[in-house]
Amino acid sequence: MVHPVLILSPWILIFVSVVSLLGNGTILITVIKNRFLRQTDCLYLIAALAVADFITAVSTIPYSVNMIVHNYENCTVGSTLGTVAGHIGGIRMNQMITLFLGLDRLYALFWPYKYRLKNQATIARYATAFSAFMGATYMFFLIGHDLSRVMNTCNLMTALKETPALRVYRLFLTTVTTLATQVVYIIVFYKLRRIISAQDNEVAKARYHSANATITLLLVSSLLFMTLPSIVNLYDYLSSSGIFLVYGPLISIVNIINGAVNVFIYSWAHKDFNKAIKSLFKCHNATVGPSTAAFFVKHTL
Repeated sequence: MVHPVLILSPWILIFVSVVSLLGNGTILITVIKNRFLRQTDCLYLIAALAVADFITAVSTIPYSVNMIVHNYENCTVGSTLGTVAGHIGGIRMNQMITLFLGLDRLYALFWPYKYRLKNQATIARYATAFSAFMGATYMFFLIGHDLSRVMNTCNLMTALKETPALRVYRLFLTTVTTLATQVVYIIVFYKLRRIISAQDNEVAKARYHSANATITLLLVSSLLFMTLPSIVNLYDYLSSSGIFLVYGPLISIVNIINGAVNVFIYSWAHKDFNKAIKSLFKCHNATVGPSTAAFFVKHTL
C-alpha cells in the first residue's frame, strides 16, 4: 500500500513547480530585456541559476504527471527515468552554480583589485557551461537499464540501480558540493560583517548591509534545501536505511522549493534585479542601468 503522503507528493510538486516556473521565467525575461544583467559574472551567474531552476521546474511536471497517471505504482523504468532526468539535471546545475556564486563573492571580497581586472562575463560563461555539463552527466547513467521493466513504485531510486560510479557521482554532487557551498557562504558572510563594521560612509554601509542580507538568505536557503537533504542522502547511503527508496519524491519537493526560494531572494533582496523587475512591470518609476550595478560589481551581490 502506498503511503498517503506519497500520493499527495506529485500534486505538491506540480504546485511548487508552477510557482518556480513563473518566478524564474520572470527573472529570465528581465535578464533578456536588460542587457547589463548579463555583463558581469555575478549577475550572469544569477541568470544562469534562474535557467537551472527553470529547467528543474519544467522537468518536474512530467515526472509528477507520470506518478499521478500510474497512481504511484507500476511505472516502467523508462517512464520514470525519462521524466526525471531533466529534474535531476537542473538540480545538479543549481548546486554547482550556487557554489560558483559563492566563490565569485569570495574572490571579490578578498581580492577586489584582481577581481575588477578579470574578464568577468567570460569566466561566468565557463562556470555556467561546466555546471550545465555536470547536470547533463546524469543522463550517462541511464545507459544500460532495462527501460521496459515494470516497478512496484514510481520512485527514481527504485528505478535506477546504483552502480559504484553513480554512487560516487551522487555523493559528490549532493554532499561535497553542498557542504563546500555552505562553508564558502559562511566565510563571505563574516567577511561582509567585518567590512560593514569598518565602514564610515553611510551609503556604502547600507549597500554592504543589503549584500549581507542577500548572503544571509542564501546561507539559510542553501542549508535548508541543499545541505540538509545532502546529509540525509549521505546518512541513507552509510546506514542503508532506505530513506530515499521510500521517500524520494518528498526529497524532490525540498529540492524544487529551493528554486522557488531563489526567485524571492534575487527579486526582492538583490537591488539590481528588484529594480529591473519593477521596471519590467512598470511599477513606480523604477529605472535601472549599468551605473546601478557598478557598486555591486565591485563590492557586493
